[in-house]
Amino acid sequence: MYRCLLAMFFVFTLRAAMTPEAYAMEKEPSAHSTYATLERHKTRSLFPELAHADPEAIRQTPRGKELYEWARQDPGDIPTLTYSLYRVYKRTGSRDAFQNVYFARRDRLSQAAFTEWFEPSDAHLDRLCDLIWAICEETTWVLPAHEGPAWNVDLFNAETGALLADIALLIGDRIPEEVRERMRSEVDTRIFANFLAHYNSDIHWWHRGMNNWTGVCSGSIGQAALVFEKDPKRQAEILSIVIGELNRYIDNGFESDGGCLEGVNYWAYGLLHFVAFSQMLSARTEGEIDLLLNPKMEEIARYPIAISLGGRNYASFADSRSSIALDPSVATALASKTGVTELLALSGAGGRGWSNFRALLWRDDSLPKSAQLQDVILPASGVCRIVGDASGAPIVLVVKAGHNAESHNHNDVGSFIVSAGDETYLCDPGSGLYQRSYFDEHRYECLFTRSYGHSVPLIDGKEQPEGKEYCGTMVSAGDKSICIDFAAAYSVPKLKKATRTLTMSADGTITFLDVFDSDAPGVSIEEAFMTWQSVKVDGAVARIESPTGCLVLEASDGLFEVKSFEEECQANKKEGVLSRIALGFPAAPKRTVHIAMRFEAK
Repeated sequence: MYRCLLAMFFVFTLRAAMTPEAYAMEKEPSAHSTYATLERHKTRSLFPELAHADPEAIRQTPRGKELYEWARQDPGDIPTLTYSLYRVYKRTGSRDAFQNVYFARRDRLSQAAFTEWFEPSDAHLDRLCDLIWAICEETTWVLPAHEGPAWNVDLFNAETGALLADIALLIGDRIPEEVRERMRSEVDTRIFANFLAHYNSDIHWWHRGMNNWTGVCSGSIGQAALVFEKDPKRQAEILSIVIGELNRYIDNGFESDGGCLEGVNYWAYGLLHFVAFSQMLSARTEGEIDLLLNPKMEEIARYPIAISLGGRNYASFADSRSSIALDPSVATALASKTGVTELLALSGAGGRGWSNFRALLWRDDSLPKSAQLQDVILPASGVCRIVGDASGAPIVLVVKAGHNAESHNHNDVGSFIVSAGDETYLCDPGSGLYQRSYFDEHRYECLFTRSYGHSVPLIDGKEQPEGKEYCGTMVSAGDKSICIDFAAAYSVPKLKKATRTLTMSADGTITFLDVFDSDAPGVSIEEAFMTWQSVKVDGAVARIESPTGCLVLEASDGLFEVKSFEEECQANKKEGVLSRIALGFPAAPKRTVHIAMRFEAK
């Protein structure tokens, strides 16, 4: 019966995705219209699958067993949050001292909730209530890094409200009324009242829908409002604002081709609470309001597939990670609503128990095969992927144009990545250490954000500056080749032309061709190629070696040199050592740089 219900749910939602007229809804609904919609369906459940969920049956599934074993770990006493921990960030710029304890408390809370759901007992319920009470006693739910006015609502303030709402749904009236009332009261004081009074404040800039903050904050607030707000008209007011913000997030936070310029992990994080809220709202309104039926969602769902390097490895542009298992609830919901089922093979169990739990209730444990790697062009995002074959091994090239004012921006116009098998040979370095200086005026002093740490040249000794005007244009793409004009990415008045062309041949060889034109006496050029692998250079040949193969770079002119950044990597808590392979040329009015790149499997 359990699997039958899951199958019926999957088929129903997939069928709904095939009906374009189902998305006939207001993008900026009024509180009045939202109230009327909610009233038409006021007896509906927020999470109907939960009513049919059998804890013992779920525990017998592979992912259910993982969730149960995670919940049953003994994390020990409730860690204490202190004033001195809170002030470490202000004094030193370090986030970890406070955040590690803050998130540990919430992990323990989630574990306690699932332990009580799987195995109800007085002891388990007491543990859960103690954790709820401890979090309700916290002076603030806002992280020190996001400190602002007393009425500020940040990512984790909002997420705490959503977490308490999830627990209220899961455990229900087994939680004592005085504890449930405390939860409602704290969420109302810390979130709802502040949100309604200040949602369009500059502090709450995320209401404009430009990046992952909107998905997380607005989605979390919507989840909490559906569960905790008991005044129907006030609930409708909150939800009407949330719906408008989330529609702006889909419009503005993603390019028209579905691209997320913040990177794949922010794609997943931003959609996490967007999806959870959308599913709850759709259930509550019997599908009358379903944000996941937005026609743009199919392109958004395809984005992780488009920038995949194979397996769970991705092009790590901006502050993105190079390897990630997509959030299972996001992958499941988008697969069912858009038909992009390849997402399911890219998802996996993670540290967020609630996401794993939702995915378990929305589908069974079966996984389809991954999508085959194919050439992809995302013109609005300025990203192109080219896939070839080198002696039977897949080789993947991903190239980026874009601009230098993207959300979580790196100065990286023209950067590219080369991967073969499970190894990346030429990389984007990903994010630096999240600390105060990483998000203030010192951001581009960090190796991991400045263009010096990316596979782009120094031109006349200058790096790329920050700003939207410093950009690249995808001149042409297709037929295993891409050409980018990136002259505008530099503030070099003498520079008249700078193009980068990368072409994949039938045998997997990549031809790299940079062409520069400038006023006399010309500009110097220093090409750069970044890697986490070991490097050996011999004149015009550089060998980038991994345990499974080697990427050989052969330049038609010039001599390679290597510089490694052990100190910078240690300071940014990186496990490996990033190296920069440089190829320098003196000033000249015209310069062409030609390099052949071929992969050799071991």
